[in-house]
Amino acid sequence: MRNKTTSSQDDTFDRFVSRLTSELQLDPHIYERDTRLIEDLGLDSLRMLEVVTVMAQMDAEIPEGAMPFIHTLGDLHDQYATRTQSESSPSGTIR
Repeated sequence: MRNKTTSSQDDTFDRFVSRLTSELQLDPHIYERDTRLIEDLGLDSLRMLEVVTVMAQMDAEIPEGAMPFIHTLGDLHDQYATRTQSESSPSGTIR
């Protein structure tokens, strides 16, 4: 059984991935935090620019120089959580 914090984090990750994959028009699969953006999702450099744009639309602009260190959906979610933490509601809902 998952503890409440882990469950909440998983729910937030699932909602984040749902919105991201919808915006990027990716096939709806069950993705994990370790799903790789290039190797597993097949994103090329142009699609990665779309990722940056979608993240900015989600009020989670990725800082210059950070993209080389973002390899997985978990990395993207961490950026999202860091950028929106002060703006999110106590329940951690995604806008």
